[in-house]
Amino acid sequence: MKGKILYLIIGLSGAMTAIIPFINACPSGMACHTAKWAATLVGAVIVILSALVFLPFIRKIKNPAISVLLLICGIETVVFPRIFRLCGSMEMACRYLFKPALTILGSVIIILSLAVLIKQIVSNRREQKF
Repeated sequence: MKGKILYLIIGLSGAMTAIIPFINACPSGMACHTAKWAATLVGAVIVILSALVFLPFIRKIKNPAISVLLLICGIETVVFPRIFRLCGSMEMACRYLFKPALTILGSVIIILSLAVLIKQIVSNRREQKF
């Protein structure tokens, strides 16, 4: 049950990652435009991966692959605003809202994905001993 709650929080963080670029959208053609679309895509992937866990045929599989993919997506969420160019002015919303928000959300996704991954690995090892 705890794992499902963690996946739900990861999914909500992914949804926020996908929505935040549109809350503080700079006009199209600005330098941050590519970073915003990349964050939206990664946020959508996070939502889909965390929703997969609630499907009945996936629920029985205790494979940590989804957690690893979520961990990678969390790392991408943190890295994207640093790889892609953002607007030059510090007063632009992409500098004071977009970048810190993605850093916080990505960190939450990374920490929770690691927690679920460690829990899955430990439970798999316990099952193998018996």
